[in-house]
Amino acid sequence: MKRVVLFASVLLLGALAAAQSQSSHRPSSSPTGDNPDDLLNAPMTPPRADRPPPSSDKEDSGSFSSSKDSQGDITPPPGDDAHPGGDVDIEESTGVMEMKPWDPHAADKDVEVGIFYFKRSNYRAAEARFRDALHWQDNHAEATYRLATVLEKEGKAAEAQKYYRAYLKIHSDGEFVGETKKALARLTAADEGSKKAPQKKAATSPPS
Repeated sequence: MKRVVLFASVLLLGALAAAQSQSSHRPSSSPTGDNPDDLLNAPMTPPRADRPPPSSDKEDSGSFSSSKDSQGDITPPPGDDAHPGGDVDIEESTGVMEMKPWDPHAADKDVEVGIFYFKRSNYRAAEARFRDALHWQDNHAEATYRLATVLEKEGKAAEAQKYYRAYLKIHSDGEFVGETKKALARLTAADEGSKKAPQKKAATSPPS
C-alpha cells in the first residue's frame, strides 16, 4: 500500500513540474492582450493637442534665454537727435519718415553762385541758387539773408520779410543784422503806406 501512495505522489509531482515548465515558456501577455512584438512594431501616435509637451531640463533650469532677452539695446546714443545729418521729417498723413539732406559745402557753393547772379541783376537765377543752398542746409544764415534781399528786389515783399525775420532768429548778432533791420523797417513802412492809401482815396472821393 505504501508503494502505491509513493508512486501516486511521484506522478503528481511530475505533473505539477510539467505544468510549471509550460507556463514559464508561454509568452507574457500585455495589458491590452497584444503580442509584445506587435506593440514594438506598431506606429507611434502623436500626443494629444490638449496635453502640453514635456519640458526639458534645460528649459526648466533657465539655461536658455528667450529671443527678446538676447536682443541688444536699440535706443539711440545720447545727443543723436542733435546731429545735423539726423534730422527726420515725418509726414503726418502717411507716417513716412524722410531724411533731410545736409551738405554745408554744397550750400556754400550755391550761395557763391547766387551772389554772382545777383551782382548781374539775374534775380531769378540768384533766387534759385539761394533756395538750393537752404535745401542743403536749412539754417544757413547768409543764404537766408541773400534770399530775402533778392525777393525784395523782385517785389515779393511779404516773403522777403519772412526770410529777413528768419535770419535774425538764426544769427541775431551776425554780419547782416543792421541791413536786415533796416530792410524790415523799410518794408513795414511800405506796407503801412499801402494800407493807408486806399483809405485816404476813399475819404476824398465824391459821393455817388
